[in-house]
Amino acid sequence: EIDGNVRVSDTYNTRALRILTAILFFVVALIGSLQVLELDSLLQAGGVIGFVGVFLALTQASWAPDIISGLIILNSDLLEEGDVVQLEGMGDELIGMIYKTKMFHTEVLNVVNNHRIMIRNAQLRDHTIHNLSKFASAKGLREMLVFKIGYEHKAESVRQMFNKAYAKIAEDKEIEIEVQHPLEVYADNTGDYAITWKVFYYTKNIKKLVRTRQAFMEIIIQCAEESNISFATPVLYQKISA
Repeated sequence: EIDGNVRVSDTYNTRALRILTAILFFVVALIGSLQVLELDSLLQAGGVIGFVGVFLALTQASWAPDIISGLIILNSDLLEEGDVVQLEGMGDELIGMIYKTKMFHTEVLNVVNNHRIMIRNAQLRDHTIHNLSKFASAKGLREMLVFKIGYEHKAESVRQMFNKAYAKIAEDKEIEIEVQHPLEVYADNTGDYAITWKVFYYTKNIKKLVRTRQAFMEIIIQCAEESNISFATPVLYQKISA
């Protein structure tokens, strides 16, 4: 079931059966064609079969990896249709939902721009895939937001600002965050210009992950303005004109 619609899709067994059936029909059709063309001698039949074999051998790099990779994807429990995944190594990181795994390619629905992307099965397996739908904890997916805040703001003030934003989010029922779990706020890095703060929260509605991030970020910005905390990267010196 995807977006409320029930679809019947291939499994590893059905896809393998289809491939074996196609091979069987191809062999039967080839033998039938040889009989129709009256190529009864072993030399003639062998020449035709050899030509077909050479053609398949020369083109196997174009179709064999995708078919095998498609079977591996279908046989794996780590990547199923309907899962929301994050793909690395394809320029900007792509967050999409696996729509359908076909014979040679996989259709991915880009949840940000709401359009479908076709990725070769072999190419899909060559990249690092984060399956966001299969989180390892009952709490849900542990999401992270990163902020850089200058040294002029005290750590306690920063934590109060984040907790204030989290309290506002808890009141908004449209933002699906697991508010029963406390917000986690950590100072991760102390650079020359600012302190890097990381904020962690939990969510289970992965299909609305991007919208949740955007809403959470907007409320944090509002609370930062109310607390006079700036996210602008400070400079090391200030030029004063004479």
